[in-house]
Amino acid sequence: MCSPPETMSWPAISFCGSPISPPIRRSFSTCRFEQAGIEPRVAATATSTEMIRSLVAAGLGYSILSMSPLTDISYGGEKLAAIPLCLEAKPLRFVLGHLRDNQRRLVRAFVEQCRSYFEGEAAKGLIIRA
Repeated sequence: MCSPPETMSWPAISFCGSPISPPIRRSFSTCRFEQAGIEPRVAATATSTEMIRSLVAAGLGYSILSMSPLTDISYGGEKLAAIPLCLEAKPLRFVLGHLRDNQRRLVRAFVEQCRSYFEGEAAKGLIIRA
């Protein structure tokens, strides 16, 4: 387990988003840094989780992600480690929006699939536990 003060001097890889992607990952890591009282020393920014993982695997720094990917190998073939942080933090919430009335069958089916997935074992595997 890694304590936040220990990471303060390490270079950070930051998610910078893109014009078409929502800033959820950026606000997630920014919030975690703020909660720990850390001002990260950003060495690089990336617009995708896999780019972040590749930069980390290449030894350029660390990053805080909102979930643990299913594999511990980067696209470049390097081994990665998911390390739980010692932070008390609010959980990340996913919200699914849809019209309340007159819901189409396709929308109902999608909502049910989402509920089923996030209540199942596969989604639990994306959570890093101490």
